[in-house]
Amino acid sequence: MLDTNTGVLPQLVQASGIPALIECAWQGGNPMQGMALALLKQVGMRSRFHEECFNCGIVALLMWLKRSSAPIELQEVAADVLVQFFKSSRVSAAVHTESRLQQKIASLMAEVRAKQVVSPQVEQAFCAIPRGIFAMAAGERAYKDVSLPLKEVGAEMSPAQVDAMALEGLSLRPGLRVLEIGSGSGFTAALLAFIVGSAGHVTGVEVNE
Repeated sequence: MLDTNTGVLPQLVQASGIPALIECAWQGGNPMQGMALALLKQVGMRSRFHEECFNCGIVALLMWLKRSSAPIELQEVAADVLVQFFKSSRVSAAVHTESRLQQKIASLMAEVRAKQVVSPQVEQAFCAIPRGIFAMAAGERAYKDVSLPLKEVGAEMSPAQVDAMALEGLSLRPGLRVLEIGSGSGFTAALLAFIVGSAGHVTGVEVNE
């Protein structure tokens, strides 16, 4: 039961957790997505929550919603919340850096969509899991639809389109358990983990000689 004397919002955030709200805003249907986003808008009005929201990937979520086919009402709320974080005294610089990264990811996904249909859940995964952090030596090429050498494991990271095609063919949903054999950099396993969510589980296996 909520104690109205201490404020409802902090208790909701403590009970549900900012990560849970963000996951719901990513994966929930429109009603659940809308409620989670409305709560995140209220959270965004309190600067003490800004670092946790940023660390949980709220910028990727908001920028994806703005350019997605989500109802216009959700796009407008996402734009409003994003402005709050751009103006934040706590995370403004980091938000600007993340927004530039998300623009690179959007460009990458445009390349992939030109070759095949990409579902919202797969595009969400690519937005939430930056490809570049799994291939640091590739620099800007990590956000091009090309294969990338992985010298540390003596292999290559597949082009983004190949990963997207594989994910589309698996009929993934939250809560599934997945075994990936031949994880390479771990990027595909991370995409899988995002899609199956906190209720699911992913195990990746790779040879380490």
